Amino acid sequence: MNSSLKNLREATAFLPDRIRYPISVIGEKLSSQINEIRLKRLCPVVIITSNERCFLKYDGTTTLNPTDSSICRVENNDMDEAVRKLCNYSIHAFQNELKNGFITVSGGHRVGISATAVTNAQGEITAIKNISSLNIRIAREIEGAADEIINNVFYDRIRSVLIVGEPSSGKTTVLRDLAGRLSGAEFGYLRVCIVDERSEIAATSEGISKNNLGFGCDVLDGYPKADGMMIALRAMSPDIIVCDEIGSDRDVIAIESIANAGTKLIASIHAEGFSQLLKRPQFVKLMHTAVFETAVVLKGKESPGKVKEIISLKRYWR
Repeated sequence: MNSSLKNLREATAFLPDRIRYPISVIGEKLSSQINEIRLKRLCPVVIITSNERCFLKYDGTTTLNPTDSSICRVENNDMDEAVRKLCNYSIHAFQNELKNGFITVSGGHRVGISATAVTNAQGEITAIKNISSLNIRIAREIEGAADEIINNVFYDRIRSVLIVGEPSSGKTTVLRDLAGRLSGAEFGYLRVCIVDERSEIAATSEGISKNNLGFGCDVLDGYPKADGMMIALRAMSPDIIVCDEIGSDRDVIAIESIANAGTKLIASIHAEGFSQLLKRPQFVKLMHTAVFETAVVLKGKESPGKVKEIISLKRYWR
């Protein structure tokens, strides 16, 4: 079985047989192109690739016709069964993840959740109910995904780098490959520590990473980013800290501590491009830390992991 099929079956293992079987017999070519599988009550199963949105048929093929009689549709009991299994038959135990809008399954695949929020008097989400749809994002380990960055950013020394991209542009895939390369023989087994809040970068299970991250890579799995960065500094003496999707005020405070300690940081942030990033208050706060020397802007979801431009950030330091 090739890695694409393995990833696909791993990401959808919690689905009921009636939906999981058609996915399990999808051809190798299509399996390597799938970025997302979307399920909505009483609607067809949607397959999303970089190039198109199509509908899953019961025989594992796809169609662009949503009225095709052989389309696999999500019945109410299918959704209910999927959610129960996704939560290991204890929805109460997963309320925190459900409130955050996603659950990460084995292999680092993220399942996004749409539902009805239950709030308290302060407007805070206390629970969710009536889950209506699921979005399964397929995580992939792609060796060489960071080649452009290695060759154009780390050719003379290690720098702190901000990876910029829209959702599904390959930010996590690039971070994963960077961590593995920098902690391997190529860079003298640098001490890399991944703060993996969503368990997506390393895909750790029972203390063992399912992804190849090199001998010099430590993983703080499930730690909130700000807490994890501070623990990494205090306990693991890293040369480089790697984390995904920064931006909160607590993240910025932790990043300031990293700057003072002289540790390098490689992190990602959501933005469709550099011009959009410049308008975000988070960017101004990050520039006050004077940590990130370089921004690597990814092309987008049509070309996951591909670099659009590399920008020096020192002129934006405050």
